[in-house]
Amino acid sequence: MNLSKSKYDNSYIYKTYACKTKWSWTIFLLIGLIAVGTTSCNKDDEVVNNSEEAESAWMYSHNIIGPEGGVTYLGVAKSIPSEPNTTKELELGFDSEAISFKENPYTWNGSAATLTKWNVDKVTLELSVEGILSFASLGITSIANAAFTSETQAFVFNLNEGLVVEWNPTDMNIIEVYQVDPLPGAEKLIGGEIYGEFRSYITLENKILLPTTYIQSSTCCEYVDLGGTVLAVFDPVSKTLAYNQDDRLISSKDYLLTDNNGFQYVIPAEQQFLLEHYYNVDMDQLPNPYAMLKVNPDGSFDENYSVDFSELLNTNFIARVGLVYDNEVVVSYIEGDHDFSASFDDRWAFWGDGFKSSIINLDTKEVRDFDAFDGYVYTNQVAIIEGVNYFIAWAGLDQGGLILRQESAELYTILSNAEGPFRNIGKLW
Repeated sequence: MNLSKSKYDNSYIYKTYACKTKWSWTIFLLIGLIAVGTTSCNKDDEVVNNSEEAESAWMYSHNIIGPEGGVTYLGVAKSIPSEPNTTKELELGFDSEAISFKENPYTWNGSAATLTKWNVDKVTLELSVEGILSFASLGITSIANAAFTSETQAFVFNLNEGLVVEWNPTDMNIIEVYQVDPLPGAEKLIGGEIYGEFRSYITLENKILLPTTYIQSSTCCEYVDLGGTVLAVFDPVSKTLAYNQDDRLISSKDYLLTDNNGFQYVIPAEQQFLLEHYYNVDMDQLPNPYAMLKVNPDGSFDENYSVDFSELLNTNFIARVGLVYDNEVVVSYIEGDHDFSASFDDRWAFWGDGFKSSIINLDTKEVRDFDAFDGYVYTNQVAIIEGVNYFIAWAGLDQGGLILRQESAELYTILSNAEGPFRNIGKLW
């Protein structure tokens, strides 16, 4: 019996002998065999269809903000869901992070200082543990700056203490621990003032770049001038680390901006704009808090490139430099001379209130309004996947978070809207 495509079939290719049944001497047996034959074919079709590997898979992580802080969730799907559902995701808990390398997500348990490698089933996309690596005795407090240089070599850093850990992401074992020079000036930091390094970038020259930010004390009101922004450069071949410092910017954000041509930039950190209002400093004696600097492929700073946003914008506080695209940059800031609270404890009370965004053409210095990010506390570049920039945006406590795909300097596509802020995304295959 030759079956054509019918209401009983979901497959597209049939062979004339696939569901052949034999006539019986009785009508009853004939009907029974036909029923069994068609049922069997349908079952086979379901097995074939359900066993097809997913053409693509993405990981994403986001927080649900509660009274005790943010609980992190990890999701894996064929595409980034428009509205993530925590019932379909893995709850990681507090003080957790999620990153990915090639086809594997990795999750960090900050309380235990352990890194878990997950396998993703190619058909069901279900997660299973492939290995667990402990950094508990090594002083590692975050995995967000992990740099994967190959399937068998990766690094994670604690530069406050001059520590670099090399590990194998395939078998999840420590290879070696290196002691390097700690961040310059770290011994001068007082109170709660610390350096932080949170992202890593691998250049075409196979160097690992680690932008750092100087996080000021939570107690009032002394400031230590460290002499300018610092970019750490690690060579995974020689296992050596160098620090490049530039006195044209006080301190940068803890990530680099990468434009659509592959150039990278350090950008102002918002903490530095509070110095003039709350700290006992002479701003004329400090580096510029408004500068954006370009980074060369070897990790040095381009001496011939500097953009001073204070010359282009009427502001005394820059919240975010969001992106650079076709030599245009989006800046979120407070317009005019903002009147900061007299109380040091309330110094961040204004955060997110009335931020304005503008696009600056870095060739012509033309400034024009830009409202796509209005209402969002931050908009950060989170990943470059297959040459496309992806951003995360958050509107603040009790507000949703977005994943945005950049189409141009002014055009973004909203891919997902979650209950809380997104932390990371990655394409597994």
